Amino acid sequence: MMRDIAFGVMSGLALLVATPVLAGPKEDAYAIVEKWSSDFNALDAEQTASNYAPDAIVIGTFGKQLTTGASAITGYFKAVAASKAQVKLQDWSAIELSPDAVAIAGFYEFSVPKDGQTTTIPARYTFALFKREGVWKIGHHHSSPRPH
Repeated sequence: MMRDIAFGVMSGLALLVATPVLAGPKEDAYAIVEKWSSDFNALDAEQTASNYAPDAIVIGTFGKQLTTGASAITGYFKAVAASKAQVKLQDWSAIELSPDAVAIAGFYEFSVPKDGQTTTIPARYTFALFKREGVWKIGHHHSSPRPH
């Protein structure tokens, strides 16, 4: 009897360990932010822009105007890549608006080399991410310098 109970408990534990933990929409959406960061740091403007929906809106830290649409977003990131800026993601939080929409807010820090020195720009961001045809894309991205 005890052996049967022990076997049942061990079998249940094995099932729990073997069962993968499924990520929810917040984690799935944040994975796109992490991919964006990686593409940004690779100085790959095309790949960075590919994380955005074709009709996305960007208000960038380094931009002087509202950037909308795939072509303009690619152009924006080409200019940023030319500066060799790097980004380091920091604290973030997310809210699930629906299974296919997540809003993420957080902080990151840009490092920009210039004349042998590196300037650090603490910044804050918001992303609105949407799942379209089963794929998460950035629909809105706002970034601005973080107040001191």
